Amino acid sequence: MKSWSMTLASMVLSGCLLSLEGCARPGAADDPAAVGADLIQHLEKFTEMEEKGASTEELDALLFWSDAVITGDGVDGASRSKAQRMETLKAMSGAGVCRHSMPDPTLLSGNLAVQIIEYTCQPGNGQPPLSFRVLYAWQKRGSDWKVVRELWSSGTLR
Repeated sequence: MKSWSMTLASMVLSGCLLSLEGCARPGAADDPAAVGADLIQHLEKFTEMEEKGASTEELDALLFWSDAVITGDGVDGASRSKAQRMETLKAMSGAGVCRHSMPDPTLLSGNLAVQIIEYTCQPGNGQPPLSFRVLYAWQKRGSDWKVVRELWSSGTLR
C-alpha cells in the first residue's frame, strides 16, 4: 500500500488547480520570489488604504476577483458573493493595526500563486493582540493578481 503525504499548501494548490478552470498554464516564466514580493506589496497597499479609511467596496475591489470565495474560523460556510465578502471585511475591520509576515515562500504555477501570511493585530482599547494566518490563492488575469480563494485561521504557525 502506498502512503501519501502532502503539506497543507500543496493540498490547497492541488485543489485550486482542479477547481479553477484553466488556472495553471505550464511554462510560465514568472519567478516565485518576484511574484511573492509583488503580492506582498499588494497586501501592503490594502493595509495602507484601510488605515486611510477606504471603504469596504474599495478594499474588496483591490484585493478580490468578483468570483472569489472566502472562509475561515467562526464562519458558517463560505462567502461566495461580493455582499458576503463585504460583510466579512466589515467584521474584520475592527482588528486594529495589523502587521504581516510571510513565513514560507510563495508557490507559483502559471497564473496561480499560493501564500501563507501571518497577521498580528493590535486592537484598540487595551485588548490583547490578535494573531491569525491566511492562506491566499491568487490568480493572475491579464496583468493583475487578485485573491480568488482565502482561508483564515486563528493562531500562528510557530
